[in-house]
Amino acid sequence: MSVFRIYLLAFFILFSWSACQKPAPKIEHQLQATDDSRIGQAIDAQFVAHWDSLPEVELLRPTDYPQAYNYLDSQLLFCLAQPQFEHAQTFNWQLRIFQAAEKEQLFVAPGGYLYFSTDFLRFLANEEELKAVLAHAMLSIDQRIISQQLQEAFSISYLLDLALGAEPDAPAQLLALVETVGYKKEEMQQLEPLFEALLCQIDSSPDSMRSFLQRVEGQNDFDWAWRFNSDFDWSAALASNNNCPLSPTMLSSNNYLSFLDQLP
Repeated sequence: MSVFRIYLLAFFILFSWSACQKPAPKIEHQLQATDDSRIGQAIDAQFVAHWDSLPEVELLRPTDYPQAYNYLDSQLLFCLAQPQFEHAQTFNWQLRIFQAAEKEQLFVAPGGYLYFSTDFLRFLANEEELKAVLAHAMLSIDQRIISQQLQEAFSISYLLDLALGAEPDAPAQLLALVETVGYKKEEMQQLEPLFEALLCQIDSSPDSMRSFLQRVEGQNDFDWAWRFNSDFDWSAALASNNNCPLSPTMLSSNNYLSFLDQLP
């Protein structure tokens, strides 16, 4: 046997052995949209239990504040009737209002869950600003941005266990992330065209959102504001694309004041 054939045979044996040693390709089980509602429901149950254990936090129940919840639900349903939403029927859309000392908070959980603090709601100037921030929060759920953020922080198996009803490990870490996770530039870019089109359809405007962002800029105690800050210049984008055909009327602000009167 020639030296060349010996080398060729040795190379073939070595190649075959190394191929056998390669691990099987890892299958990534990404979450489906149908998982989001079950994960959100599990997270919501954790928030309710957590808040019930804290004397400084009060969860406002719909049975105790029916008019306030009816008002917010009407705004939510108005948003969901617009074509920008892919999961209007898929997700279990639900609003919660809570009271906590000096907490201007708005955050979301997968599957349609939104959480407003009373201080956040009182900070808003009028109904047009409420519609703007509500629309943005809802789009971040519908576009599954919060789901992706959780996937990056936790394992898929952890989140699927939540969906199946398992008690989460480190629930405090899970809740803290949901309350505080910030938006990335690419996530802002994903939302921006949908958001602007939606604002015009729900009788708000880019100016309403821009006014709100300008008022919260630099307020370190406003929890939602620093999460919203990113490399994406929302104020500039909103200013350059303020193309709603008609400016929204301010008559709806009276409804918002009546809504605030229902809160503690």
